[in-house]
Amino acid sequence: MAIHTESAPTAVVAPPTPGRSDAELSVEGLWKVFGAKASDVARDDSMERLSVQDIKKKTGCAVAVRDVS
Repeated sequence: MAIHTESAPTAVVAPPTPGRSDAELSVEGLWKVFGAKASDVARDDSMERLSVQDIKKKTGCAVAVRDVS
């Protein structure tokens, strides 16, 4: 019985684009909320004024990340 293996393709780094950095990530207003009404929390502007404890009491949701930019 013969076993033949091949090496997996390797990643190739693309050359940098002039005027840009190699990698960039921009995030504004990121929220991560857990719970049944999580999508409602991020859409409701009134939640921005509440503490995470008050959001938990009002919605039952836990806020893990809040308005990160």
